[in-house]
Amino acid sequence: MKIVAAVFGVFIVVYAAWVLWFSATGVRYIDCSSEDTAFASAYVYKIKHPEIDVDVMPYTGESNTLWSGKVINGFVLVDKSLDYEDIQNRDFVVYNHSRIGLVCHSARVKNLDGTWILEGDGNKGQDNEFLTPDNYVGVMYKKTVWSY
Repeated sequence: MKIVAAVFGVFIVVYAAWVLWFSATGVRYIDCSSEDTAFASAYVYKIKHPEIDVDVMPYTGESNTLWSGKVINGFVLVDKSLDYEDIQNRDFVVYNHSRIGLVCHSARVKNLDGTWILEGDGNKGQDNEFLTPDNYVGVMYKKTVWSY
């Protein structure tokens, strides 16, 4: 029992150190130095790839990735050319949530009626709304992040 307690204690210390580092920096998720740079980067990508039907949309949201609770600001390139019927498990889809607005979460399970159960990275459970053809916007193609 003492060995289990010691291993658990070491795990807690290592995890706490990691959470502090991740929360303090979030550096690995920032790929642009400012909002203007993120906006420009997203549009340059769109211009360089005219074969992809994408729209650039601002993105702000709380990330629960590994329970960081950090707010992400950036832009998402949304591919609107993918038909709803072509969504695959684990695609990151953008949809209009009735209370929140635009949300980008992962399609996890396709229901028998054709709707999808969605879940954000690190969330404790599924979204409280299903993805339907009516609230579907597109699939996340790329994102540019300027603060985390």
